[in-house]
Amino acid sequence: MDWGCLKSWFEHIWYKVASIFLFQKELSIAVIGLQNSGKTTFVQLLSGKPFQVDTVPTLGIQSEKFTLGNNSVNVYDLAGQTRFQPLWERCFDKVDLIVYMIDL
Repeated sequence: MDWGCLKSWFEHIWYKVASIFLFQKELSIAVIGLQNSGKTTFVQLLSGKPFQVDTVPTLGIQSEKFTLGNNSVNVYDLAGQTRFQPLWERCFDKVDLIVYMIDL
């Protein structure tokens, strides 16, 4: 039996098992910014959904969860209207990354 082939097979199996238990990570992202800056469109494109010309303004907090490779991604789309901006602080402790969207 070829030891190189056996070693390659074992490394392949080990990588599959390790990727399930060791390398899987959950990432949380908060997308904030002023109203009509494109936050919802950014979240939809990030999750693999097609581009939509007309979107309904976000009210409060909307959450989108999807997988990217071995990683689970949870994106919070936060409303940009002034009355909803105090809600932003509720998500800051829960997320790993904050994206501030601006419209140029």
